[in-house]
Amino acid sequence: MSVGLPTEKDAVEWPLIRRLEAMGWTHLPALTEEGAPVGRDSLRDVVLAGRLRAALHRINTLDGQPWLDDHRISQAANAVHRPTATNLLGTMPDYEARKQRLAHLGAQLWLG
Repeated sequence: MSVGLPTEKDAVEWPLIRRLEAMGWTHLPALTEEGAPVGRDSLRDVVLAGRLRAALHRINTLDGQPWLDDHRISQAANAVHRPTATNLLGTMPDYEARKQRLAHLGAQLWLG
């Protein structure tokens, strides 16, 4: 009987999940035993909205009192749900300026 290669889930995902749990993170399965998504409307939702809002309330306190109202919590949650960048690099604050400098430098190098 030949032994197959480990799956990505066994070789990568589970070891990472166990390490994160050891660091204090909580692992939530994607689906319940009945097959319903956990903490989201569908598996296409990558952000757990309820947990995000609760965390924003919990970590944004001043002298133990919340300082963000529900409107600002909604603004922050919406910024996470709907980023304005069209690519990951576009989330960098000065991405456009860096891109222009690199293009200019590339043109200088090309032209000599």
